Amino acid sequence: MGTLSENHSLMNNSSTDNTSDSGPEPDDGHVDESEDQNLDDKKVYPIFQKNYRPKVNPLKSLQRAIQKSTPRKKKSLLGKKETPGLSQMVIDAGQKRIGPIMCADCGLLYTPGEIEDEEEHRKAHARLDNLHTVMLWKNPNMIANFSDGAYIVSVKKTDQNKKPLKKLRHFMEWIESELGIVPCVQDENNPEHLFLYMCPAKRKNFARILGYASMEVLQKGSTVGQPINATEDTPWTKDVPAHIGITRIWTDALFRRKKIASRIVDNMRFHSGIPGYVVSKENIGIYEPNVEGKLFLETFTESKGWSYTYNVS
Repeated sequence: MGTLSENHSLMNNSSTDNTSDSGPEPDDGHVDESEDQNLDDKKVYPIFQKNYRPKVNPLKSLQRAIQKSTPRKKKSLLGKKETPGLSQMVIDAGQKRIGPIMCADCGLLYTPGEIEDEEEHRKAHARLDNLHTVMLWKNPNMIANFSDGAYIVSVKKTDQNKKPLKKLRHFMEWIESELGIVPCVQDENNPEHLFLYMCPAKRKNFARILGYASMEVLQKGSTVGQPINATEDTPWTKDVPAHIGITRIWTDALFRRKKIASRIVDNMRFHSGIPGYVVSKENIGIYEPNVEGKLFLETFTESKGWSYTYNVS
């Protein structure tokens, strides 16, 4: 029995030695899992690897490049359209207004939210503010003062002092275009009387014009007209009882419905230039009024005013 056990152990040892000496086992197509993982890591991009951290933040580097670049290079850095054709220019993110709108104050067509359009809109308002703001001249003829700080200044075109007209030249030209009046050469002998409703501006010795009206004294027989509340079929008459005529009237769009025009015309009655005479409301006319002007005088005179034009016959 002892001999058999020894022989059996010798056989086992010899089989083990033969296996180790026989060399490497034949390749049966099996690949180790660690080697497979290394191959997969080489096939994919680094961003798909676990715990990937970029060495440089691409967004920050692009921002730095755009800040340092010229306007031409900015376009190339920001990229071009990938596909030709239509593209969405405005994102609907719950805005109150989408698309271009017309500003009622400055008349500019712009798109809210667009940086360039907003800047142009701001400049347009700045130009209007400068246009409506004038430097006061020495000893202006103030005919009325109000508790809110506003006042009315009277200017006659026939005055020897022409400085007020020079300071008002750009404003007057703008008024002509705003009211749709064909610009003409200013006649220094024109007897028109100007009334300016003004308030102090931020700059010292400057004032902002909030309202404007021009007036003329009417000569009997020089005009034809009809009552302010007349219809289109009402004939025109030569017997116009109007003593003064409003040739132009305007109020800043931001300050309308605040009785500015009424204040101007009311003071016009007391400072018409007719000595010792206060013009009554039924003796006020307005020259070829539009719908708004006709409605204003009808309300101010309680339907007693007149609309007129010049008698060319």
